Amino acid sequence: MAARGEVSTGVSADSEPEPGWLPDAAIVLSGGRGSRLGGTPKGRVRVGDIPLLDGVLDAVSAAGIQRAVVVGHPPSLERAGVVVTREDPPFAGPLAGVAAGLLALPDLPGKAWVMVLACDLPRAGEVIPLLLTGSPAEDDGAGVARERVQGADGWLVVDDAGRRQWLAGCYRIGPLRAACAAASTEGPDGLVGLPLRAAFGRLHLREVPDPHGASADVDTPEDLMRARAAARRSHRERMES
Repeated sequence: MAARGEVSTGVSADSEPEPGWLPDAAIVLSGGRGSRLGGTPKGRVRVGDIPLLDGVLDAVSAAGIQRAVVVGHPPSLERAGVVVTREDPPFAGPLAGVAAGLLALPDLPGKAWVMVLACDLPRAGEVIPLLLTGSPAEDDGAGVARERVQGADGWLVVDDAGRRQWLAGCYRIGPLRAACAAASTEGPDGLVGLPLRAAFGRLHLREVPDPHGASADVDTPEDLMRARAAARRSHRERMES
């Protein structure tokens, strides 16, 4: 059993993650231009007095995941266990970013697991525990359901509108690498500009419900206003408790 704070060796395809299971690494995408947010890269946008990227990395660290790859252009970043890379060419899109993150983890075998996250998840501290201990609706509440792992390439959060949040999931590295390679043959420029679905849609994935909207991201000024208002409310509640 991997204890919290230790790097897990993953689980086999026909077994259930043990209590305290952790993915072997996290990939955090931070490569967007932030054109809808006034041109500020998303990772640098502040919510609750902290840049979004820092909030996600704090949540990754708090969960006990000791290794992370940031793909994009973060601010000055000096964190133990975190490396920074870039999709090629820059701004080639999130799928190219995922592939770049995988390339930065060449030592991990195909059976290993990686958590893939967007940098614009202001409630990453809720999303990550949901991925680690949440379960499909049919689970009995005992933790990560066996049926979520058996025969599956991973699992991801699905919001209350039924949208699959590709950048809020845990995936087996081998199938994800293969899916990215297959998708790269579809476009004239490899993965450049392709939607995440082009690769992730090839995987057999289980779904984790997100009834409280923890996976809501920040794409627009309105999203940012909501996220900042929620952070202020949370701060007040902590101060009053």
